[in-house]
Amino acid sequence: MQTVEELAQGACNYWPTQLVEEAADKSTLIPLLETQDIFINVLKFADATPYAWQQALAQNKKLSANLFLKHLMVITDIGGERLQRYGKDFAQLFPTGQLQFTADDVIHTYVFSTPKKRVWNNKKLRVEKTLLLENRQTFDHDMLDVCMLLIWGANTTDPANLPDEILEKAIIGSMIGDADKLEKYIKERYLFVSRQIGGSTANDLGYICEG
Repeated sequence: MQTVEELAQGACNYWPTQLVEEAADKSTLIPLLETQDIFINVLKFADATPYAWQQALAQNKKLSANLFLKHLMVITDIGGERLQRYGKDFAQLFPTGQLQFTADDVIHTYVFSTPKKRVWNNKKLRVEKTLLLENRQTFDHDMLDVCMLLIWGANTTDPANLPDEILEKAIIGSMIGDADKLEKYIKERYLFVSRQIGGSTANDLGYICEG
């Protein structure tokens, strides 16, 4: 082939079906969309206490603990890199080792776990693509800590030490109890986020081709 035109004649202009299917297996978006309604229902109906979502989540088999956490990370747009930084700066962000927050005009206190080394990266939190489908049904201490932060962080009674993005994005807890508002917000967030994750899927296709 000597020219671009000659190359174009034999080129594949669209991703082959086989590669698209293989990339779908790797895509974060697929398992999230498949469990979106379950995720919404867990939060919609678990409004008795700020911790009721744990009991509601335990009653189903399709939405695993790590997939639930991934949902929270996606709708808050707070990913592993930011969480890793929060873990590193934990003592400055939470000098008392607690998250005090309001729910239904009542003040609650969540006591974080006290590991010697707090690691909040994607691998430790079990939310890497290769780990999302492992169907992990229980939370470890770090996973639970991050869930509580992403659900109730914006409801803190002491915002002085927290990053603005927590105060602006970790707002799901404030909607628990208002089913229509909660569902509308989550679905709107996924319309936005799906476009972002689409880029990740395109990258997966590229990596597969390289392999």
